[in-house]
Amino acid sequence: MTETEMNEIHILEDDPDYAFSLDIVKDVFKDELYDLTEEDLSDLTKEIMSMIRLIGGECDEDNVRFYANEYINKNFYYRFKKVRGQL
Repeated sequence: MTETEMNEIHILEDDPDYAFSLDIVKDVFKDELYDLTEEDLSDLTKEIMSMIRLIGGECDEDNVRFYANEYINKNFYYRFKKVRGQL
């Protein structure tokens, strides 16, 4: 296993925190003017959950909401779409 693989956490949709986290991400992004599909929101949720767990945090409401807002504040949209080949 490479160092990169050791530093990745893969979130699946059957993860106990996934549905809860997805609802929070949708709530944070509901008033934003981003063109996010359900698949985008799912991928974004998994990315946020992975980041939280990678730093040793829990996927509670405060953490998920904080990192979802950080994506907005740090202008993630361009990078997020570019990585997916959508720009």
